[in-house]
This record gives sequence, structure tokens and C-alpha cells, in this order.
Amino acid sequence: MSDVFQIATKYRGRLKADLAKVEEFLRMAEEFSKESDPEARLAFAKTTANASPPQQPAIELTRRTPKEAATA
Repeated sequence: MSDVFQIATKYRGRLKADLAKVEEFLRMAEEFSKESDPEARLAFAKTTANASPPQQPAIELTRRTPKEAATA
């Protein structure tokens, strides 16, 4: 049962992180919509476009060769 709890806890963490991204996007969109100066909008768009998103860790999956699969 602890495996299920651990998986659910990790999933909840990912959901919280995704919701934080959505909240940040909405906050920036609200700021953007309040700007009346087109030049300020352009400058705001350039600074947010240059921000790099966090990198997801790569998951390495190993494949068995046909010989390894037959003996397993």
C-alpha cells in the first residue's frame, strides 16, 4: 500500500507544479493585458520569451536483447 501512497504523492507534486505554472501564466497575462503602451507590451513579451523552461530529467529505459528476454 505504501507504493500506491508514494506514487500518489509524487503525482500530487507534479500536479501542484503544473498548477503553479498555470497560475504564473495567468498572472503574466493579466499584467500584459493591463499595459496600455504597445512598446511596453513588446518589451514584456521579449523578456518572457527569453526565459527558459525548467528541464525535465530524462528517463533511461534499457531494452533487453532477444537472448536476454528468452532467458528471463
